[in-house]
Amino acid sequence: MTEVKLAKGLKFRSFLVRHLTPSFKIEKLPRSRKLLNFIKGKATKKLKFEQVFIERDDKSLLRVCVYRPLTEQVNAPGIVWFHGGGYGTGIPEMDESRIKMIIEESKATLISVDYTLSFEKPYPHALLDAYLALEWFYNSTLKYNVNKKQIIVGGISAGGGLAAALTLYARKKGKIKIAFQMPLYPMLDDRMITDSSNNSIDPIWTPKDNRIAWDYYLRDFDRNHSDIIYAAPSRCEDLSNLPPLISYVGTVDTFYDETVLYVDKLRKAGVEAKLKVIEGACHAFDVLAPRSLVGIEANEFFSSEFRYALDNYFTE
Repeated sequence: MTEVKLAKGLKFRSFLVRHLTPSFKIEKLPRSRKLLNFIKGKATKKLKFEQVFIERDDKSLLRVCVYRPLTEQVNAPGIVWFHGGGYGTGIPEMDESRIKMIIEESKATLISVDYTLSFEKPYPHALLDAYLALEWFYNSTLKYNVNKKQIIVGGISAGGGLAAALTLYARKKGKIKIAFQMPLYPMLDDRMITDSSNNSIDPIWTPKDNRIAWDYYLRDFDRNHSDIIYAAPSRCEDLSNLPPLISYVGTVDTFYDETVLYVDKLRKAGVEAKLKVIEGACHAFDVLAPRSLVGIEANEFFSSEFRYALDNYFTE
């Protein structure tokens, strides 16, 4: 791999994070999830907040967090959001700062999905939860004053991968059209066949972490099955008729190569795709150091492209 260096403002913070959470370990996932319960069911930002529980086919309940601006608008955009965590940890509430920023930009109603994690059940349960939430939201647009022609999906890391997978799955189902997608530094390819996925110096999400996470997420699934594309979108050969994309990724990120390659495949398939490559940025750099130069660069790009997408991308 060509030598890359961490950008200013990331070294010390990434060292601290890595020291506190040394690696992605399967046996620690339930405890990691449990530690997040202290923020579960609460909204600390100035947003309207409610929890909705959607019944699955097996009668269990999928929790969805609904965030709305204090002053709502009619015919607002609707966003389905997915948190990161390597498919093995995380809850919707941990993305609240980003959610607030997105809602301030758009006046959207945003739902963040508490999808099934890999230590609970492996693929395809997270995907099925994602589609169930999308379907529920689509059928609830009147209640939430949401424009059915502007349903958006997005997420970070594994959540970004899940958002990308959901666009493929929704295309297959043929019932709900998505206006555009926002998978940020997404987890897209279980094969780990790129340079960065094997040789990255990313201190936050290492190639070893990535391999463990993928193997656990796909532990009961035949990777030769055609439905693997709904777990790992990079495997999909036909990316036509997918919604436009906004994304960014750092050059130090383990997901750097697969993100760039996926965007290139989308463009070749005729899909409008906007990607910002952030020099020297590692995984989750925008969470780690949002006020750093690279954090500001990513935020400015996202805000600009997000506003453009809101003005221009609607389904028929």
